[in-house]
This record gives sequence, structure tokens and C-alpha cells, in this order.
Amino acid sequence: MAINIDKWFERISYAESIQSQKWTEWQDNVDFLTGDWFVNKFGIDTERVEVTFLHSFVRTIIPAIYFKDPKMLIRSRNSSNQAFSETMEEVINYLWEELRLKAEIRSAIFDAILQPPGWIKIGYTARFDEDVEEVKEKGFDIGRLINEVVSRVKKAPEEVGILEEIKEESLFAQHIPSFRMLLAPGYHKIRTMPYLVEIEDIAVEDLHRNKFYKGIRKEVKPTRSVSSPSVRGGSLQVQGPSGRLSGAFASHGQDREFTRLFHVWDRRDRVRFTLAEDFRRETLFDGKLPYDLEGFPYYPLIFNEVPQTKDHSNAYPISDVKPMSPQLIELSLARTQMIKHRKRSGTI
Repeated sequence: MAINIDKWFERISYAESIQSQKWTEWQDNVDFLTGDWFVNKFGIDTERVEVTFLHSFVRTIIPAIYFKDPKMLIRSRNSSNQAFSETMEEVINYLWEELRLKAEIRSAIFDAILQPPGWIKIGYTARFDEDVEEVKEKGFDIGRLINEVVSRVKKAPEEVGILEEIKEESLFAQHIPSFRMLLAPGYHKIRTMPYLVEIEDIAVEDLHRNKFYKGIRKEVKPTRSVSSPSVRGGSLQVQGPSGRLSGAFASHGQDREFTRLFHVWDRRDRVRFTLAEDFRRETLFDGKLPYDLEGFPYYPLIFNEVPQTKDHSNAYPISDVKPMSPQLIELSLARTQMIKHRKRSGTI
């Protein structure tokens, strides 16, 4: 499979530059949530009164949208499939709880409010760290599970071990943070984009041990590291323009050395592959798209879509916070001025 790595790194860089236009807004939204916006913008002021109702707003709206897991009801359109539909209803409701979809979807809603869109990735695995393409090559048939369920549908699940089997060989649904998804520039609807890119920061030691990738993975060098404990949150930062670690970080060993992977899903050629940052010799993985989906295995959650204009595709929506942020700032400044005026004017 011929993949032009240089061309794809150019595409990734450009897609990242488009996303970077939203980074300030996303960070401001998080700062409003945590109460750090005024301190970061204007410094510490002991007399300042900050109006920060965003936290209560977010914590109210998330359960309002998703309070509890839904109960799936499956009914057959004809009597011949009635037993099958009853079995599938039990299986799907079990899977929904077993996969902890509630936690993943609530995290996606959280992102959709503060740094939209929120993302859910779906897929199918049969073993830990084993891809569905490898499973097929080894002779595993995804349809086998359903066929066995149908053939034994008259028995109780406890007798045939349906739930245990599905737990071992199952679907997955995972929340992906918004800043780890890059969109193809020039498109408004995500489902029409020719490709999507998922970003993953992985410890170099974990990458070298992961047999899912090609043997050349062991030649990948660290390009990022966990910042010093004094930096809040231990964020990942690039050390040096060439991606090499500075001496202050290199002395801590591989447990703090990371590299960035780019998982590309290309709809044009119906392929997917993985690239490593500052590594252009070869892909770490490449293969055909594993799922019979019309689009991507990534599903966005968007509350406030921005219409496409003559000059801008506007693929990224606006957050719920942006329209209310001027009011938060104005209320905080007005309250602060009132407090300072009272202190200087004295009491009547």
C-alpha cells in the first residue's frame, strides 16, 4: 500500500492549524468553568468579585440531557423473527450497561458544551489490543456470535453463556477529547469529509511493547514529555523544534517520554494507517477500513452548528459558553466596581 507520508503530514499540519483557531475559545471556556479566567487575564485581585455560574450550568445541563441509560425495546416486524428480537433486546441492553456508555456519552456532552464537538468512537474487538482485521485473518467470524444466539434462542442466557461470550468478544464505545480530533479542511458536514485524524499521545515504552504495530515501532524516538510537577495538570509539551527532549526531562527515563501518533481514516482510498510524529520512514500500521460503515467510526455531538458561509466552511461549532461569556465578564466587572466603590466611600 503506497502512502505518501510527507503529503499526509502536510495535511495533518494544516488541519491542526485550522483547529488551533478554536484553542483560545476552548481554553477560555475551561477557565470560566474552573474560575481561573480573571486570574489568568488580569492577575490576582483580592477585591474582585467573580460571577461564575458556569460550573452549576454545566452540571445541570449534562444530567438534563443524559440522566440514565435508555431501555432498548426491539420488536420484530414478523412472527418468524420474534424470538431473535427478544434475544437481541436482552443482549443490547446488557451491552449498553456493560460498556459503561453512560460515562462515555456524558463525557462527550461535557465536550460538546465547552469545546465542541463532542466525540464518540465505536468499534469491535475480540481480544485486548487485537484488531478486527487480525481477528478475521485468524478465521474469526463476527456473525458467528449472532448465529449461535439464534440457534440457541429458546434457552435462557445463563444456560448458553450469551452474556459471558459477548463480554469477551464485544463492541466498544469510547469518548475522544475534542482537541484530539482533526477535521479535513474545506468541508462543513463531518460525514462528507474525505478523512479524519485521531491524535494519541503514547508513552514510548508502551509503543515499543505494542505488537499491534510493525517492528519498526522500536525505532520511534520520544518527541514529547510530561511537564514538571510545578505545571498544573502535567500537560504534554514538545521539547525543542526537532522533537528531541531537553536534558532536564531525558534524565527521568521512559516513564515520562512520549510520542504523538496520528491515526488516519481515509475514506477516499478506504484505508487507515498510523503515523508517528517526526518519523517519516514508514507507517506504523496500515490496512483497509475494518468496518462496513458508510462513513467513519467517529460520531460528533454538536449543539450549536454554525452555518457555512461564502468564505468559511465552519466545521467547528460554537460552544454554549461563548454567547454568555461577555455577560459573565460584564457582571463580574460591575460587581467588582460596586464593591470597590463601597469600600472607598465608606458607610452611611
